[in-house]
Amino acid sequence: MLFQVDSKNTFRGQHVEEAGTYNVEIIKSELKNSSNGNPMINLDYQVLDGTYQGAKIEYADTMTWIDSDPEKLEKSIKRFNDLLVKIGIPDGTQVNTIQDYAKGLMGQKLNVTVEWQQSDYGNNAGNYYLRVKYHNPLDQEGSKPNGQKRPESSSNGAGSQQNSKTGNCNYSSWGQNGTHGQPEPNQQAPQGAGFDFSNPPF
Repeated sequence: MLFQVDSKNTFRGQHVEEAGTYNVEIIKSELKNSSNGNPMINLDYQVLDGTYQGAKIEYADTMTWIDSDPEKLEKSIKRFNDLLVKIGIPDGTQVNTIQDYAKGLMGQKLNVTVEWQQSDYGNNAGNYYLRVKYHNPLDQEGSKPNGQKRPESSSNGAGSQQNSKTGNCNYSSWGQNGTHGQPEPNQQAPQGAGFDFSNPPF
């Protein structure tokens, strides 16, 4: 026998098809350099519950660390700190390197707000893709798709789901004051603890 037909084992549901808020797990935290040479982290997520449980949200969230002047450094610290707060990392936890930061995000759980955004990049210009607008604490009520499906594209066809070229938006252009629900209890690290990946604090 080659295989058995299984209606649950199809491509349907592999990607989130509606905007909304979703409880997710970070399944990829990839550290690269931007075109300007700044460190950036690309995050991929997998939905934990609800209609799209198991579906992936890919190429939708990029965070760039810019420290070329004090104002940009302050914004970078706030942006990167905000994500850890939404995950539930306790005050006083030290982050020593951006490599530690990226590694420590793997497997962490939070809630994200995603919206459709039109790409203006290359062959995909005019197509709509999901982008992460806010990081939120886990929502104890579960994921909440809002019914807003991909808008009509202004170019030919709706395009593929998401790809690595069109997905790299600058997170600094988004607001990040969204809070929804209460965070799930996390393992607590001592105040002032650093990142020890033999026993990660988060």
